[in-house]
Amino acid sequence: MGLAFLTTGVAFKIAAVPFHYWTPDAYQGSPTPVTGYLSVVPKVGAFALILRLFVGALGPISADWNIVIVVLAATTMTLGNLVALTQDSVKRMLAYSSIAHTGYMLIGLAAWSSPNSRIEGLEGLLFYGAAYAAMNLGAFGVIAALQRRTGISSQLESFAGLGRREPFLAILMTLFLLSLTGIPPTAGFFAKAYIILAAVQAGGPAGILAVIAVLNAAAAAFYYLRVVVYMFMRDPRGEPAPIVVGRLMRTGLIVSALLTVVLGLVPGLLLTLVGNAARALTL
Repeated sequence: MGLAFLTTGVAFKIAAVPFHYWTPDAYQGSPTPVTGYLSVVPKVGAFALILRLFVGALGPISADWNIVIVVLAATTMTLGNLVALTQDSVKRMLAYSSIAHTGYMLIGLAAWSSPNSRIEGLEGLLFYGAAYAAMNLGAFGVIAALQRRTGISSQLESFAGLGRREPFLAILMTLFLLSLTGIPPTAGFFAKAYIILAAVQAGGPAGILAVIAVLNAAAAAFYYLRVVVYMFMRDPRGEPAPIVVGRLMRTGLIVSALLTVVLGLVPGLLLTLVGNAARALTL
């Protein structure tokens, strides 16, 4: 009973299905900078708690909770991606995308519970958390910059023609979306690669998760790349007002973009750090 309550509590915190219902409305209703914060900081913090609980305290009984993590991972990434496909609001789409990424990260925990992939599973989860933070904060940063204009929402139509009007924001948004999709050479590609390889090495139920993750990544490409199509291949309605990007916002976007690119081109820089952290957790 205690294990069930613990699992329910952390699943609610990371917005895993079926405890995800608060996420889309909270993301949609919050100011976009707050939404970016909610999508990253609490989730990464909750996964730190999960590692302390399930790897540190409950590691010896991993056989009792492994199948629960496998089911949570499969349902979370699948439902998150399927519902994201139907969204016309980019902000709400990224909310369901955030749910799907929770499922991907849970694969690392499922892989760790196998003796064949303990270090690799934790390395994949930790690397994914860092890459996700950079690319997701960047994507919400672009939306926040767009919404500096009065009356502008996060609907897909707001992105129409952005490539011609504001190439700086359009190029950065494309980079972040490609990374969220998992296209090389971005941080998101290696994040997914390490998670999937760890699951394949673990075998068993985790190996099934690797197949589900690949299928979900292919489905996610549709709704991420749809935003890119709107930015570069659709004309805006009327004559939108120019966008003024402040110095602080521009600096934040550039830092997120640099992290997304550097972790994609030289993933070994971070992999060494997360490898040391993974080995410390398993001592």
